[in-house]
Amino acid sequence: MKKNLALLGVLALFLAACSSNDLSDEIVKKYEKSLNDSAQKTIQEQMNAFPNLKVDFKNFTCKADGAFIECQSSNFSLSNKESKLFDIQNIKFRSNEIYTENNTSGLISYKDYYTHLFAKHDKLEANLVFESLKLSDESIKAVENASKQLINDEKISKLIQDLSKDTYNFTYTLLTTKNDKKLNYTFSYKLDNNKENVISTNLEGNFKEEIFTLLDHLNVKFDTNQLAFNLANSSKEFEEGFNNNFEEFLKQSTFKEFKFNFNLQTNNAFSPYINMAKASLEALQNQSANEEQNLLYSQVLELINDISKDPLYKLNLVLGFKDMPVSDFINLKEESVANITINGKDFSTILKTINQLSQIGEIYP
Repeated sequence: MKKNLALLGVLALFLAACSSNDLSDEIVKKYEKSLNDSAQKTIQEQMNAFPNLKVDFKNFTCKADGAFIECQSSNFSLSNKESKLFDIQNIKFRSNEIYTENNTSGLISYKDYYTHLFAKHDKLEANLVFESLKLSDESIKAVENASKQLINDEKISKLIQDLSKDTYNFTYTLLTTKNDKKLNYTFSYKLDNNKENVISTNLEGNFKEEIFTLLDHLNVKFDTNQLAFNLANSSKEFEEGFNNNFEEFLKQSTFKEFKFNFNLQTNNAFSPYINMAKASLEALQNQSANEEQNLLYSQVLELINDISKDPLYKLNLVLGFKDMPVSDFINLKEESVANITINGKDFSTILKTINQLSQIGEIYP
């Protein structure tokens, strides 16, 4: 998990580039080639790792839109040896992160790269959309069979089957700004089905400028000719160097806020289990003489009632983090959380209560 968090952050630095308000055809074509080369390389790596899979991918076509480049690839599909797994009608990518300096050639540092970008833009934006993602008929049938075999509850089984038949959109967005010698980022992911069902996450944080020194140490450069990041060392040497400097990457990174939003139209499929959970908590509350323990049960009951008050279940979670490096955050865990809000209500004390009760072994009576 630690490595995934750090790699996610470092990869934010590798997304290709920013621009002037008038992008030349030459820049657009160069960007298009870089994007397609990167996509084909990623697909080939996955095919090597999973030889039973087949990917049908058409190259992106790109065009300028003011300071942005817009790219689209249509009719993507993934199959195995037996059948198609899913289709994506369109893959769309839009960004103003395009390097446009004509007087520079070859490799440059990522510090110089971002200096160029932020000289032209206050905010860098990258947006990736998988539009109209749908499981194949064979996959839908497989989900139906699995749900019938593994789930005894008919209503829940039907809910899962209905969800598998829907068409979905997946959106990834990265926003980057710079101030006080820091790169501030916001990652967001959203999956929805154009109905009431939505799941989304949002993470805000920053990197100190010292992270550029670490990238230089790893010989990570930006190729101005190819408009792509470049590993001067081999992939193996980069991985070894990254592992050796992993803790330092975490020290130069900070989390600010995490948001999670989840809406699910349940059609009351989970009502019996919600009622059972509430009855169990009420019984625990009646049996306990511990005031803090009862407060915890009361807060959890309040939350369950709020989430399940309508057939459309809604959960909105916001975590605000203390100003500390990610390395400290991982070690301190819940103590690194400054505040927590769930469905608009402050639940900051619940973490403290859980921590206190767990230390004395009184989470349960």
